[in-house]
Amino acid sequence: MKHRFFLYAGCVVAILGFGAGIAIDRDPSGMFSGRLQAQTGILSEFDQAGLSDEQRGAIYFAFGDFSALSSEALEVSAAPWKLSTALLALYHSNGDLETVTSEAVAGIFQDYGFVTPARIANWPDGLPVPQLDAPIGQNLGFASRLLPPIGVTISNVSCAACHASVVYDASGQPDLSTVWLGTPNGSINLERYVSELYKALRDRPEDEGLIWAAVQKLYPQTDWREWLALRSVVLPRVDGLVASQEAKIGRLLPFEVSTMGATNGLQALQSRFGLLANDHLAEVNAPISVPELGGRIWRSSLLASGAYGVPGEDPQRHMHAQDLTEGHINALAGLTAFFTVPSMGTSPATAAQHVDDAERIFAWLQNYRPQPFPGPIDRDAAERGRQVYAAACASCHGSYSVDIERPELVNFPNWQGDVGTDRTYIEMFDQATVDMVNGLGYDSLLQGRLAPDYVAQPLTGLWSSAPYLHNGSVPTLWHLMRPNQRPIEFDVGGHALDLEKVGIAGVQQGDVWATPSGYTPWARPERIDTTVPGLGAEGHKQPFDTMSEPDKADLLEYLKLL
Repeated sequence: MKHRFFLYAGCVVAILGFGAGIAIDRDPSGMFSGRLQAQTGILSEFDQAGLSDEQRGAIYFAFGDFSALSSEALEVSAAPWKLSTALLALYHSNGDLETVTSEAVAGIFQDYGFVTPARIANWPDGLPVPQLDAPIGQNLGFASRLLPPIGVTISNVSCAACHASVVYDASGQPDLSTVWLGTPNGSINLERYVSELYKALRDRPEDEGLIWAAVQKLYPQTDWREWLALRSVVLPRVDGLVASQEAKIGRLLPFEVSTMGATNGLQALQSRFGLLANDHLAEVNAPISVPELGGRIWRSSLLASGAYGVPGEDPQRHMHAQDLTEGHINALAGLTAFFTVPSMGTSPATAAQHVDDAERIFAWLQNYRPQPFPGPIDRDAAERGRQVYAAACASCHGSYSVDIERPELVNFPNWQGDVGTDRTYIEMFDQATVDMVNGLGYDSLLQGRLAPDYVAQPLTGLWSSAPYLHNGSVPTLWHLMRPNQRPIEFDVGGHALDLEKVGIAGVQQGDVWATPSGYTPWARPERIDTTVPGLGAEGHKQPFDTMSEPDKADLLEYLKLL
């Protein structure tokens, strides 16, 4: 049903492109020579002593920086937070300093699908409630050095950018005050973020005094060392980056970073290591829908295609409960740490240094549960649907316990095959990419392979993870079950949920599943066009072509329980 990326690859911000413009380690003035390294400021709120691995894993999942708040990451995907947000605020206000406020910055990021919640609904008991200093999923840290006296506030994405969703009430309405860690953020739009950031850099005020006034207004406590760095090095390098990119492609990146709720980690990786030309735009993109994390410990390989495997192990191993050993789970953590290379701009060597942190995240995931379905469920229909699932779905997506209240996976086949879905991603993850991955020096933890088809995913938490299929091309499970009625276009982002059709709330307008009139999306929606290569909504017609309408209705009720 939904074949997707795993863990942080779903939150890939790709390569923001600052390397060409800032490249702190290559600063000819010598001011930034040598490595700068920061830690997410919010991590200091937690006393790690005495905490369980599960608690530490939740903290790191939400706020861990994986050493990606550094001069190394600034060359790839991190950003100078204060300058970037000041320029974004000026861009959105048409240069009106009066409207440059912290609230305006929060609103801009909310427009991109980032939220700043008051609480995390599934935060572990016994841990202090974190006090956010930025939208969840945007890590901030101040990197500084005494000699020479410099500093810069660095921002980068965390796992929670894509894997923390607003919760939904019994009518399917979003609650922006609360998020659920591990649920996919179907409203995250990193392409819009990257595109508008580039425009803000390109169209910056000629009057630098206005820029520094905006920084001062937003961040009045800015350290004098950071003022020196921003004025003397960072802004000039940003200007150089823009001039270079304008001469080549007129944007930061040669590919689309994402669609709404789906990210493009494959081309981020290819661009990072020279397999994608950076002097012209890619004609085709390969987005992968952000996954729900429930049940992911049952995977025997990672990525939508299973192209990342544990060295020496069968990537299509049929998993049972006794196979969920510490060794298996730690092996998945080793694969997962590598995802910080395309998503956060770390080097493979740096990623390998954080396998222990990934192992703690997996300790948290072992007991992770998605948000329970908030609406009513017809239990009699769900019981009938359980039998439909067992007959029609379990052989690919795994068997669940008989518990009709909260079924749990009891075995998972890691089935891989062709169900007729869009093959753009499969074709773009070619032998050259496999060879590149296997040549990065991460081979003791990860073995890349040329995968022929997509891997069927666990369906735990499926109700909250629209849009569906591996590329986010179907708005509801109701439409998924009726291939001939799937809309050609649909709106996604800042949406409410349709708890009956299970997915993005909308109204049918010809071939478009559109945002309902009278509903105000909390993030700016995007219209997905499934005729675009990479976004095709075809395939996965079986078993639905032969399934009766009553069985489809019963199956839908059962899927709400997972």
